[in-house]
Amino acid sequence: MEYFNSRYGPWAIIAGASQGIGEQFSRQLAAKGMNIIMLARGLDDLQRVADDIRAKHPVSVETHSLDLASEDLKQQILSITEGKEIGLLVHNAVYSHIGEFLADDLASKQLCLDVNCRSPMTFVDTLLRPMVARKRGGVILMSSMSGNQGSAMVAQYAATKAYNTVLAEGLWEEMRHFGVDVIACVAGATKTPNFNQQTPSDKAKQAFPMEPKAVVTEALMALEKGKGPNQTMGWMNKLVCFLFGRVLTRKKAVSFISSTTRKLYQS
Repeated sequence: MEYFNSRYGPWAIIAGASQGIGEQFSRQLAAKGMNIIMLARGLDDLQRVADDIRAKHPVSVETHSLDLASEDLKQQILSITEGKEIGLLVHNAVYSHIGEFLADDLASKQLCLDVNCRSPMTFVDTLLRPMVARKRGGVILMSSMSGNQGSAMVAQYAATKAYNTVLAEGLWEEMRHFGVDVIACVAGATKTPNFNQQTPSDKAKQAFPMEPKAVVTEALMALEKGKGPNQTMGWMNKLVCFLFGRVLTRKKAVSFISSTTRKLYQS
């Protein structure tokens, strides 16, 4: 508990905090003694989680409804965080569409860019500056193994996750000289409400999904131990990344992951 307060500061802000991985970040950071700002579009799930955290931990918890695709996102971030020392930023929110690229409309593709790329960029641009001035802070950008290579049926989503991984890697090198830790948390399939809703129940086990709690525990441990810039969660996912990066050619990796994705999601 003492480490996170002294290393990062009193407040953590989590974008996409109401369910799954984001909920676990909220719970585990509160257990480490950090005050929490929880962000999501809907308030019902946020309030449910926030009330439970308040009952279990002596920390302050704020909830805010926020559309991460909004044009005035920076102004809203500044308003929400005014007067607070934000020591840790976790950007977990995501928009995804599973299906062939041309079957998705342009508005959906743009929304994917706004939520998955423009939003984390805006958050780090806004909140890193005071961290650098204080010479302490931390950033976790949630990424995905989908971003390690292209894949059929998630082409747009995979491209946005590649942006998050590469952004975190570059920021890790820049920010470490100012006492700010940055890490890309690269997750594989995870038992989130979104995964459970999109993935046929009879095929879900084929993806070897992790529990959100395990993903977050490993991510926070990696951050604490300075294991940036890019950490893949789970031993199975680490093995897959090794094989894809060291054994298979790029062409074979794209073909393999595309075939696997089609088997999961095509009827």
